[in-house]
Amino acid sequence: MKHRWSRVGKFLVHALLSESALDPRDLAKPAVILVHGLGVSGRYLKPTGKVLAAQYRVYIPDLPGNGKSQKPWPPLNLEEWASTIAGWMDTQGLNQAHFYANSLGCQTMAHFAVHYPRRVQSLTFGGPTVDNQGRDWISQAFRLALDFFREPPGLMWIIFQDYLICGPPRVIATAAYALSDALEDWVKLIKCPVLVVRGQHDPIAPPRWVKQITALLPEGRWAVIPKAGHAINYSAPDQLAQLINGLIEETGDFC
Repeated sequence: MKHRWSRVGKFLVHALLSESALDPRDLAKPAVILVHGLGVSGRYLKPTGKVLAAQYRVYIPDLPGNGKSQKPWPPLNLEEWASTIAGWMDTQGLNQAHFYANSLGCQTMAHFAVHYPRRVQSLTFGGPTVDNQGRDWISQAFRLALDFFREPPGLMWIIFQDYLICGPPRVIATAAYALSDALEDWVKLIKCPVLVVRGQHDPIAPPRWVKQITALLPEGRWAVIPKAGHAINYSAPDQLAQLINGLIEETGDFC
């Protein structure tokens, strides 16, 4: 995948793009945008992005404050991230796209889908946060610690590096945004088809929460990837890409 920087308002935004996203001959292929979670860059999304790139134009932006993108202070909130995604899509010439979001990215994309409904053709949530029965610092820290032992060691090294790049104060401030945001209030307003996916061993998005979110979605369903943890896009890219592909094929130009 290729590195690209774009000016979105006053921010310089980095993204990884597949070869097909840069090839004018592939403009007929659907676009898929992958949205990262808390404190990390888009590089932990690359395993799934590479699988999807066989069929789609794939885009993986680092939202401001993360990865190689500019790092404003105070950190952008979820609404500001959503508007940044819209502005960034404009720089790429994308009117619409299919989306996959992991963890905190699900909250970001819920805001985006409500405010920019015509730009979302389909949406896949992977391990959505934050469970309304664990919306506090202690619960989330405990669940994160559990997940540490359920993810591949290579992922833990990426997260450690990305958290240092993002900076602990920014990670904490962004986590506070997440804890104060009620995903269940937003999903019921999303108009496009949504697939909610969790890893079988994901302690951060428990089965009850996934089923609750799915029930609130006007066009929702859920799926489980066996033996996977929270970051299914890293540990189970083939299975996840198959689910995303199925949703895209069924959706077409629904939105």
